[in-house]
Amino acid sequence: LLHALQRDLLGAPPGSAAADGTVEVHACAGPLRQVEALRDVLLDLLDTTPDLEPHHILVMASDVPTYAPLVEAVFGDDGLPALPYTLADRGQRAVNPVAEALLAALDALGGRFGAGAVLDLLARPPVRRRFGLDEGAMERVQSLVTASGVRWGLDGAHRAAHGQPARDEHTWRFGLDRLLLGQATAHDDVMLGVLPHEAVEGKEDRALLGALAAFVDLLATHAAALAAPRGIAAWAEALHGLLDGLCAVDADEAVLPQAVRDALGALADEAADLERPLDRPGMIALLRARLDEPAPGRSFLTGGITFSGMVPLRSIPFPVVCLLGLDDGVFPRPARRPLWDPGPAERDADRALFLEAVLAARARLVAFYTARDPRDGAARLPATPLGALITRAAELGAADICRVHPLHAFDAASFDPVSPTGFDGRLRDAAQAGLGVRRPPRPFLRGPLPPLEGERALTIDALIGFLQNPVRGLFTRRLGLWLQGAPGAVPEREVLEPDALDQWALADGLLRRGLAGHPLD
Repeated sequence: LLHALQRDLLGAPPGSAAADGTVEVHACAGPLRQVEALRDVLLDLLDTTPDLEPHHILVMASDVPTYAPLVEAVFGDDGLPALPYTLADRGQRAVNPVAEALLAALDALGGRFGAGAVLDLLARPPVRRRFGLDEGAMERVQSLVTASGVRWGLDGAHRAAHGQPARDEHTWRFGLDRLLLGQATAHDDVMLGVLPHEAVEGKEDRALLGALAAFVDLLATHAAALAAPRGIAAWAEALHGLLDGLCAVDADEAVLPQAVRDALGALADEAADLERPLDRPGMIALLRARLDEPAPGRSFLTGGITFSGMVPLRSIPFPVVCLLGLDDGVFPRPARRPLWDPGPAERDADRALFLEAVLAARARLVAFYTARDPRDGAARLPATPLGALITRAAELGAADICRVHPLHAFDAASFDPVSPTGFDGRLRDAAQAGLGVRRPPRPFLRGPLPPLEGERALTIDALIGFLQNPVRGLFTRRLGLWLQGAPGAVPEREVLEPDALDQWALADGLLRRGLAGHPLD
């Protein structure tokens, strides 16, 4: 069937053909199910096709930014059979953490400076490295910020710019003043109108507080400096300064900030004759679009399954060619050229790319599209070129080249005993459990644990701890595992009413002051 379609495209008599598996169309419920179905299809091909290797497979996606993280999630799952792959045609934002950190900082500079948003920016690896923080230090920084009462806003003036009362309470100035004064005085009496917070203890905490204060000061400085519109050349110069103060990388990663500087330089050169000033949102959009442009040829044909975008000169011959995201309204992709651009229409170019991909397949052509909305089950049509291919295949005698996949990967239909198409054993167990097929549970420990080395006596504290929580004792003392819940989200709304714990803390503080002889008014 594949060769008959190719002869038809080239103007030769196609003849008749049957559905022989050389052309397949998979109807799925959303992009994630497309990638999951793709993985099962490729595992089946590699399992049943002699001499087929991963580097013989090309997967082209209509929208690389949408499908790249899904591919990493599905194909990078350690619990599944390993399939080597490479992702090509990705922009700087997807592969360069420095670029993403700079864009996130620009977004934050025009926002409310919520405690969670600021800490998220600080937690990015290039930013942490600039301020000397390791990954483990962020939990302590978060606890200091939460305890200090920071919610949002740089100071009272910043709040006033957002239409709120010009008060410093629960701003970064408020929280940092409390932490810095508490570290300097080590007591809880009001000084200079500020109630110190005694949470900062020891040399390590002082270093963390200094890094946090320097980071917030950097953001406050650039928030004021980058507020006014300016020309693109002036924007590029200012962003060079922000980049230098915000991010740091190891010596072997020096190419990352340099790539961002090159993008800023290219924007400045292209707009050298543009005199109209540009505001911050406009510059963010311009820089984001530039950093989203894929570098030509990057990570293409480097071994393993190649994932790439639908761009010219990608459709070189491959034994297996797969196409992702052939959805109606998504492909052909909406035109991005100005209406006055004399170049060829992009939708026509996408149709040509689709036909090139069909001609590039030597043995198998596999296409995927969204046939049902994953939220409400509404039916959707394939992209117009794919629909024309299905129609032409039916005219040649192959009317059953479409396979409809269930909504969920753990559906029992994916694990038919006669012709199974699912390769994930965990999902198979879930499907069988849904059908009432129960398997004996796997033992958590397959045998007695070996005796502890170097520990002969059992302390009373260890015995009490074990009796209070035997499971925790098993994990910590015998297995060496520490189970700790994830820290809660940093609040960004002011406290209007104290909760039960806050009420107890207030009452306890008043009681202690009263017993010490201090006035309570």
